[in-house]
Amino acid sequence: MTGGVWRLEWRIVLSRPGRLAWSVSVPVLLLVPVALSGAADAHRATVYALFVVFFGLFGAAAPVIRDAERGWVERVLLTGCGVRRWLVERTAAHSLQDLLQLAPALAAVIWIEGGARVALPAASVTAGALLALVAANLVGTLVAAAVRSLAEGALVCAGAGLVALHLAGAFRPPSPGSWQETAAAVSPFRPALSSFRNLAGATDLWGSAASVAGWGSAGLWTGPAAATLLLIACAWIGGPWVGRRLTGTDNHF
Repeated sequence: MTGGVWRLEWRIVLSRPGRLAWSVSVPVLLLVPVALSGAADAHRATVYALFVVFFGLFGAAAPVIRDAERGWVERVLLTGCGVRRWLVERTAAHSLQDLLQLAPALAAVIWIEGGARVALPAASVTAGALLALVAANLVGTLVAAAVRSLAEGALVCAGAGLVALHLAGAFRPPSPGSWQETAAAVSPFRPALSSFRNLAGATDLWGSAASVAGWGSAGLWTGPAAATLLLIACAWIGGPWVGRRLTGTDNHF
């Protein structure tokens, strides 16, 4: 039944109010002190982006690894739900859940950083965070399929997150005209990083819009959106491999 995985994921998260409260409170407890600190603007913005990306990566990988070990993924797929549909619906549900769980922390950060004039920063941060969470959830699920334990998953997610943020220009500006600049322009994590920098009052290290020739000001969102769609397409094509890895069988789900 179409939407079955979507509904299942929402029922699971709503059936665990204690865990949901924990997932909401931890970002608040970690990000609000950063917003209130005297850290440099660019450093605060990088911490915000780093937390959002890691929240999506670990939040996607850990449950899939655990469910695969317990055989729950195989049971869901054996109901007739194709692995590709499972990937899409689960990613959509978890991305939105992550955004809602981060909403109180993001609202507090936006208010502390932006004061009363928060409408535009709030919209930009929310859209950027959602795009980053979709990409992070997809990568996290693929990591879960590639590893065999929670420890391996945590290690690979940490490495993947840091590399992805580095390519997005989080730690140093890419050289003009280099492949790193192009990589940053199409990074799904770039809009979130740039939005947090603008919110924190940091001067963007290489401009708020992609400077790749011919892209124009729309490049800040166009490239990352296209890259996210490409990532979804790759996950769709690799769906059978994901199913085999997560179930440990050669069944064609």
